Amino acid sequence: MCTQASSRAELLVADVTGHTAYFNSACARQAETDYLITGELPASDHCGHRVWTRSGL
Repeated sequence: MCTQASSRAELLVADVTGHTAYFNSACARQAETDYLITGELPASDHCGHRVWTRSGL
């Protein structure tokens, strides 16, 4: 069991239906895969019709 919580959390929002965006959104799938491989966050935290950049929040 992990005893330490991460010091930060991130959320990627995808405009799709279903319980997981990984199989329902090519944008979310690419962002998640890139993060798992590189450890870098995507430029935007939203996949779908509205696109917000991290600096615009």
